[in-house]
Parts: sequence; C-alpha cells; structure tokens
Amino acid sequence: MRLNVSNSMKLSSMAILLVAVGAMMIPAMPFAMAMPDPTTGGNPDPSIQNSILDIEVSSSPRSEINELIVYDTATSPADDDVCSLPTSTGTKAWRLVSSGDGTTPIRMAIPSGALTGLVTAPFGTGVAASFSVEATGGAELTADGSAPTGSGITTVSATWLDVGDVAGTPSTDRVGNYRVGSCGTEGALLASPFEGFGLFSITLPIGGMVIPVGATSLVLAGISTNALSIVSLVAIAGVSFAVLKFQVSRKED
Repeated sequence: MRLNVSNSMKLSSMAILLVAVGAMMIPAMPFAMAMPDPTTGGNPDPSIQNSILDIEVSSSPRSEINELIVYDTATSPADDDVCSLPTSTGTKAWRLVSSGDGTTPIRMAIPSGALTGLVTAPFGTGVAASFSVEATGGAELTADGSAPTGSGITTVSATWLDVGDVAGTPSTDRVGNYRVGSCGTEGALLASPFEGFGLFSITLPIGGMVIPVGATSLVLAGISTNALSIVSLVAIAGVSFAVLKFQVSRKED
C-alpha cells in the first residue's frame, strides 16, 4: 500500500523540531538591549604571586570612568549604578589616584568602538610609589578631576591610595581572585551611570609555569555544555521523527 503523508503533517513535524531547537537557543542568546560595562582585569591573567601586572581598562560603548579600585579579595560589592565604589569589610582596597595630591581619582575617557581604547596601570607587590598610567587607541586621561573627554592627555602620573579598612601597600601576595571595580557614565551621550566589576587571578608557579586553572575549568565547562546541547538536539530530533512516523501510521490505518 502506498503511504500518503500530507503536507500539513510534514509541516507540523518540522514546526515541532524548529520550535524545540529555538527553545534550546534562547537561554544562550545575549540580552541585546543590555549595555556592556567597561571591561577591567589584569594582564597577564593569571599572574604569579608577588608579581607586578597591568590593570587594563577597555570599553565597547563610549564611557567616562570616574573611579577605579582594586580589591584584594573576591568580594562582590553591590552594583547600584551610583559612582561611589564600596570597600569591603576586613580587606584591602586601593584607588587609582593622582600622585600629585595623592587623593584625586584618575579619570578616563574611552571612545566608542569594539574595545579600541585601552588604559593600563601597573599594580602588584613592589610597584613604584609613583608610576605612569597610559592611554592608547583614542582613550584620554586626567589627574586633576576635570572631565577626561577632549583632554588629549594620554599619560598621567598616578599612585595607589589605600582605601580599605586593612592598611597595606598594593600587593599580589595572596593567591586567588582579585576584583577591579570601575564606575562612571557610558553610552553615546554619557547619560547612563554604571558600576562594573572585573577580576584577575594570582597563582603559585608550578615547575616554572603558571597554570590558569580558572581558564581550564571554563574550557572544560564549555566542552561539557556543548556536548549536552548536542545530545539534547539529537533527542528532540528523535521525538520529532517519532511524531512523523506516528502520523504516517495513522494515515495508513
């Protein structure tokens, strides 16, 4: 007997498959309306214990950063989008300030673009009391509290001011995660306030090599996630074809 499967049945089964696949993809899609905060972190990451690394600040949207703080513990201060970065009880924290008066925060302007502007400042055990902060890719700086946009300044002299409740000079003696907080305004008109937090890690050297355990864990997690997604997709496809076969059987009967 010749089987005759109607177009509506075929379309129905295909729709089931497409809807199922779409449902799997939705959690992985970024929220397109969210504006990403400036990116902060350390380079290299991870770095060796008691070393000096570069704190790096970049941004995809246009932004003005009014304050930057490094925390020596993996704390998670509340992100309330008010430019007043908190310090954490029982820890060390340092604000990037002018070496001239020792209190005025270094301000940064980063142009719009795909992470084109970059600001770097050294941090760690043994870092000089006064050092240069460098801006490249169109980024600008000020050390006197004035607005950085349009300043044309790409190098300022800075220092790390202890703003934590545990006194101490900048150091990378603790093995683990460190956080870098920044706050200011962002967007085409610099009208959206933000507070953003990045991190870097300090590790012990093993056999002369630094092993990025965090990165390895992320890679393994990604492989596991992809494998589970493939298994789920195959399972959904199987269900869809089973539905099609059932509809064909009913037609035959």
